[in-house]
Amino acid sequence: MRIRNPAVLAALPCLATCNTFPESVLMSGTVFDAPYDDGQGAAGVTVTTRDGSLDVFSDTVTGEDGAFEVEVASQQHLYVELSGEGRTTTLFAGEVGAYDMEVAQGVLYVRPDSWAAYLVAEFGACAETALAAEGAGTGVIEGEVRLYASGVNPPDAAILGNAWAEARRADGTTWEACYLDDAGEADPDAIYTGARGRFAIFGVPADALLLLVSYGDRDAADADDTAAGGWYSWFYEVLMLDGAVAPFYPAWVEQVGS
Repeated sequence: MRIRNPAVLAALPCLATCNTFPESVLMSGTVFDAPYDDGQGAAGVTVTTRDGSLDVFSDTVTGEDGAFEVEVASQQHLYVELSGEGRTTTLFAGEVGAYDMEVAQGVLYVRPDSWAAYLVAEFGACAETALAAEGAGTGVIEGEVRLYASGVNPPDAAILGNAWAEARRADGTTWEACYLDDAGEADPDAIYTGARGRFAIFGVPADALLLLVSYGDRDAADADDTAAGGWYSWFYEVLMLDGAVAPFYPAWVEQVGS
């Protein structure tokens, strides 16, 4: 369900026209109530999928153990919306191939309806300022930056304290992230993730966006260079909806040559 530089998807139209593939495939998995497979299966969650054109493609409801099966459009971007009573609308994105797929445990999880307010309280003045800005939206992108290493499970990967993030829209508009200090307290002056690796971007409008996650000196790095400062910047597709949260646990960064 993760996407790096979306340029890797440029070959998909050729694949779809040069070969015969099904129009849809089956996606199955389990929705949990916490990331990293730390929680329990979440029952009664509505799973809504959208295709690469952002149109709703299918929906279903999770069973008692949080399990689900749903048809998704093949060979294109996939957007997943999780919602339900007592839940904040929680958003994920990825890409789909030409075959049935099973989502790995811990990738899809849903947040309680108090989560957006909790994040505002956690990130303090920075969050409040972003939400009070003229034209601010009501969406939040948040996560935890970790070092990608092949074969390492996400919850075991190293947390990166000198990382940073921003959201981008196609028209060039950007939204800066808020961060915590090394003790996990809100720090409105921080420009990096700190020892907890956490970030949150507030006031995000309902729109198709990119999340950029990078590492190192922001002034020296070229954010458009996928190998800026000796680190690969990672780009993630985000389809934001009003009042929703798009979580990234983890948001990966990769060292060049690793």
